[in-house]
Amino acid sequence: MLSESLVTATLSAPNQKSSRTSITKDASIQIHSLHPSPTLKQTFKKSSTNANSAVINATHIFAAQADKAVVHVYNRERGNQESTIAFPERIRSLALAGSYDGAGFLVLGTEGGRIIVWELQTGRQVSSPPSHLQPTTHLAISPSNNYLLSGSADSNIHIWSLPSLLSFSKTSSGVNATSPIRTLSSHRAPITALSIGHSQGRTNIAISASNDATCIIWDYHSGDQLRTFLLPSTPLCLTLDPADRAFYAGYEDGSVQIIDFFSASQSTSSISSASSTTLDKPALQPISTLQQSSNTPLLPPPNTHFLPPSTTIGSTLSLVLSYDTTTLFTGHASGKLISWDVAKHRYVSEIADLASPITNLLSPPPTGFPSSNITATNTADQQVRVKAVAVVKPRYESSYSAPGVDGVSMDGGAGAAVPGNYTLNAQFTGALPSSKLSAANSYIPDSSVFTQTLANPAIPSSLLEEGLLELASCPVATTNTSTLNHASNGKDTKHDLLSSTRPLTDGPADADSLPSQPPAQSQEDEIAALRSALDYSRAVQKKAMEQLKVWGTERRAMRAEARKEREKLKRVMKRRDVGKRNGAQSSGSSSSSSSDDSDNDNDNKDEDEDSNDDDEDDDDEDDDEDEMDET
Repeated sequence: MLSESLVTATLSAPNQKSSRTSITKDASIQIHSLHPSPTLKQTFKKSSTNANSAVINATHIFAAQADKAVVHVYNRERGNQESTIAFPERIRSLALAGSYDGAGFLVLGTEGGRIIVWELQTGRQVSSPPSHLQPTTHLAISPSNNYLLSGSADSNIHIWSLPSLLSFSKTSSGVNATSPIRTLSSHRAPITALSIGHSQGRTNIAISASNDATCIIWDYHSGDQLRTFLLPSTPLCLTLDPADRAFYAGYEDGSVQIIDFFSASQSTSSISSASSTTLDKPALQPISTLQQSSNTPLLPPPNTHFLPPSTTIGSTLSLVLSYDTTTLFTGHASGKLISWDVAKHRYVSEIADLASPITNLLSPPPTGFPSSNITATNTADQQVRVKAVAVVKPRYESSYSAPGVDGVSMDGGAGAAVPGNYTLNAQFTGALPSSKLSAANSYIPDSSVFTQTLANPAIPSSLLEEGLLELASCPVATTNTSTLNHASNGKDTKHDLLSSTRPLTDGPADADSLPSQPPAQSQEDEIAALRSALDYSRAVQKKAMEQLKVWGTERRAMRAEARKEREKLKRVMKRRDVGKRNGAQSSGSSSSSSSDDSDNDNDNKDEDEDSNDDDEDDDDEDDDEDEMDET
């Protein structure tokens, strides 16, 4: 059975229990179950969030506290507050990137206009320099997780490349990774709402609202302004239809309005009737293709307004659509949670009264769908999913391996690598697909080499062969010019044969200085190279045998020590049994004592014989193991 939920977050904890709901005191974050009837499912305490300051994934809820530089992390499975994370400055907005079920990234907008990216399963924290002149109050992530949009009270919207922000290189394609790639600056007042479409292609759109009572539709890939709408009042929140056919805006008077992109009833003071009939998508065409000035916005028709049931419900601070898009839920400044009928454009009912401004409304994906892993018949079609059991507290990027530590280069060049202490903490949610019973089977690559390798009982033979071929292609030490150069420079070419610090090249080479074709080698050079490789293999084998001998010696010493402990334990047990028997003998009669003594002597004799047999068995086993080690 499908189950749909609705998460609400308020600006401050309720001071008293509502007369129409069972909301308890301090329950500032609530999860409501919508089907079959609205009921309170779960609550979290001690939180107060501004607008756009709460996000949710499958395992946790993140809430940035109002007027504080902390973020509360709540565990949905345990139903309590997991941790409190402190940051250098106040957090004004949150957004969640990455997989909803697996490892993700928390993006934070700060009071100083910065962008902070926190990797939840690694703890890595990346911060940008101040990009906005005022606080970053709105964030939006593209469905592909490639772009980040940030809006501020300075009326500007910055477009960021999220992979560039998370890259270990300081530059990406010649552009500073910590700077926005584009800025949208058509608004003339602070940004009040920001939303992004659901398409993962290049045609996705973004919508921004401002205090100047305008709403602009953007092509954020190119920075083009597609359309401007003039709204009746200042919109405080926005949400897009899942099909990106319309958007909904909430106003200060508690009303809601729907603006349809495909409706031809949008009107302006100068648009001609011909232009409105020849365009299939009048609201989504670039301004340059329309026969009107870019300064003339469209006016939505008045019949698209959802009138509030009363004037006491307060401003519409947040809104979200149901999964089937037939119901719109709005949170108001009075603490009322309202549902609306989208098709009829009218008020339906009041779901709850939380007695505090509802600043955030979140709609998690419904649960109860058949698992794709269960219905998948092909192993390659099964997906390996992970979830975050516990988030890793953030630590700044400088806490990772510095230049020269663990052989990692962090100089910011194109070759910057992943630090040695960069680890991911996650849990697999199900059994791993395993169609291979042994490493000798042929390796069949699928969409994820990591998944296929992880599912095998051992490293696949084809993957080993590929690695051996790659190692064989590396240059080896020969008696050619490179070896002479090493000797003339006074460098020792000997190295630890089992370590990973073996020099593979003579030094960095410039790509322009490399010849277009490799020089032909004579037969003598090839023979010398093969002999060098053979000598190297023999040396590795010798080193390995020496190490095995060391391990065998250590193993025999450990067995001898274990044998001594067993003998000591047997002596202790024997003394304890003799003491018990002596006590029993002193309390019995003399006649029975004599018979018991004979029985005890026989028992002790039997135990001694059994102990000797066990010692002989242990010695035989140790001798067999010694012979195997020597072999």
